[in-house]
Amino acid sequence: MADKEVRTSVGPRLGVGTRSGAAAHSSGAAYWRPPAPSSAFFGKTCSWLLAAALIALVLFWVMSENGLGEYLRLRGQRETLQQELQTIQTQTDQLEARLEALRTKPFALEKLARERYNMRREGEEVLLLVPEERATASRTPRTTAPSRAQGSLP
Repeated sequence: MADKEVRTSVGPRLGVGTRSGAAAHSSGAAYWRPPAPSSAFFGKTCSWLLAAALIALVLFWVMSENGLGEYLRLRGQRETLQQELQTIQTQTDQLEARLEALRTKPFALEKLARERYNMRREGEEVLLLVPEERATASRTPRTTAPSRAQGSLP
């Protein structure tokens, strides 16, 4: 019974009291020891320092060179590049299909040669149709101004 703990809720700052020593046995009364003031100060200071460190870390993350702004810019650039990649892959697939058709179908190769390079087979005649606007412009006679050598007036 010498070192028995006694708990009470008498006040806000009172803690756990212990009986010890000869004086406690002789008087029969326990004394109450409040928590040390340094532990309360240390707890509050530690929580304030932790909060300040957390705020500094968040500010550094947002405002640094590789922070939130850079992350958002790079994410938008990645989406743009992915769309561009998809477009290029579609074009590549189309060109590969066209190349395969040129390799396997002789008619496709002949069609390409006739349309793009104006090629023809032996004995064939190629007719080029000129649009009406260009045809009328080429039919009108061109008049030239007489030169000074022919005796024109100044």
